[in-house]
Amino acid sequence: MKASRPVVLQGAVLERLHDGATVRVSLELALLSSARGPLHSRTSARFALSYDLWEERYAVTRLGPGSKSVSHLTAPEAEAWCLSELRLPVPALSPDSPFWIRLDVQPEQAGDREPPTGDVRAGLARLLELFSQPLSSPDQHRRIEAGPFRLKELR
Repeated sequence: MKASRPVVLQGAVLERLHDGATVRVSLELALLSSARGPLHSRTSARFALSYDLWEERYAVTRLGPGSKSVSHLTAPEAEAWCLSELRLPVPALSPDSPFWIRLDVQPEQAGDREPPTGDVRAGLARLLELFSQPLSSPDQHRRIEAGPFRLKELR
């Protein structure tokens, strides 16, 4: 999956990175049976992003169990890496069945706490808490939806 325009590295997130801060972001990818319809499956992950002011490159770490890191990335490469780390389970869909994809981007506030590593329930509870928070600004949370797609068109 590749975004045609920036979805993570924009607005306040980009400003904080360029000010030298490390920014944590939660991403949730969902598969829907219609534009606003029932959810078939979803996956989520948390990332820590940083920006090297001298090299003008990004570093990204997937947080949680099995964490991975990459560095020396351009902005499009950093976003593509984050999106490639989201593994969406695909249920038994007919090749002709339409489906939609939804991506939610939730930057965490500077004071948000890190869930304990290894505690899956605490991590899931934290993600639920993040995605249920009231939005403090339109720049904080972004939702991107696309579709319809069909499996037969993607092969």
